[in-house]
Amino acid sequence: MKGSLKWHVGLMAIACVAVLASSSALTLESTAAQGTGGNVYLPYLITAAYPFWQVYDYPPEAIPLGSVHEISHSFILPGQNGSLDVPTDFLMPELIARVHAANRKVTLGVGGAGSDDEFAPMVANPTYRATFVQNLTDFVIQQGYDGVVIDWEFPQTPAQRENLNALMAELRASLNATGRDLRLTIAVPSSNGLGQWFDADAITPLVDYYTVMTFNYHGGWSDQSGHNAPLYPPPPEVDGYGSVDDSIRYWSEERGVPRSKILMGLAFFGNSFDSEDLYQSFSSYSQADYSAIQPLIGNGYTRRWDSRSRVPYLAQDSGPWLWSYDDPLSIGLKCDYVIENDLAGVAIWDITMDLIQDRQELLEEVADKLSVKNVYLPMILRR
Repeated sequence: MKGSLKWHVGLMAIACVAVLASSSALTLESTAAQGTGGNVYLPYLITAAYPFWQVYDYPPEAIPLGSVHEISHSFILPGQNGSLDVPTDFLMPELIARVHAANRKVTLGVGGAGSDDEFAPMVANPTYRATFVQNLTDFVIQQGYDGVVIDWEFPQTPAQRENLNALMAELRASLNATGRDLRLTIAVPSSNGLGQWFDADAITPLVDYYTVMTFNYHGGWSDQSGHNAPLYPPPPEVDGYGSVDDSIRYWSEERGVPRSKILMGLAFFGNSFDSEDLYQSFSSYSQADYSAIQPLIGNGYTRRWDSRSRVPYLAQDSGPWLWSYDDPLSIGLKCDYVIENDLAGVAIWDITMDLIQDRQELLEEVADKLSVKNVYLPMILRR
């Protein structure tokens, strides 16, 4: 009897895999994982930011929707007294219609870099906060979005931490009250320096995902050159700025966020420094898309590989200049990390940055590693 039961369970599980692989309706959503808002997701979510300011260089029809599951249309900001600051050229009904026609989701990005000045006064006032939540919910419904990504960069006081808790609780309740399955995601920093101002115990029950910004470990703000997004850190005596692995462990082990709610941030851009090698002082810094960095190989720069941190970098052939970036190999290793550590998936900043002659090789690598084709039995049972 026991052997027969195990045999039938095995056949049923194999049948589930076959259905997942064959049904186009399930290339986006399966019974593998249940979201807070009632949504059912793939084992690995591929979400990518689409900044509104790229609409002319990279129009909505250029987005390869076969390679992503969700587009995060970014950004609007809190306005005065709880209003919404919606930039000129932001509204894109054609984007939302195209994404939905492909059976994908599109969420609304709110905030972005330097958004503290807009968030802090709004959330501190209960009346303004309630107005903002209602305006944001109405905007989501009217425009046809499938959820919201809150990207407040960054709360930095105990009072702001509590105000963020109130904002997230009120927004979750408001989105639920619409009767639609609307996602709620929050973007968080990579380490405790700023991460301490996010109350994971309060926020985790409210959100579907945390987007961990696992990049910009080195930049114009650091006191030495180094990798933009190292998967693993160098020895601490060389550098103490952290790594992707450090950040994932921080949020999952120290802060208690379930790994099934963590999205690893992927950088489709790189940072440069005028230093002879890694972990040295510098005086000049810049940033560029992958599409501008990759063509430098063999054109004045040589690609090198850091086997410890598992990322590449470019060294100028004649002169003190480095580019730290991700390429298909390092992106693939990060996707492997997602699988091996049972994370929810990845969040790309941003989908426009790796386009070279009608090809997006970073996005292709992500899609190949984390697509529905890679659903397998232990993964379904694990979740």
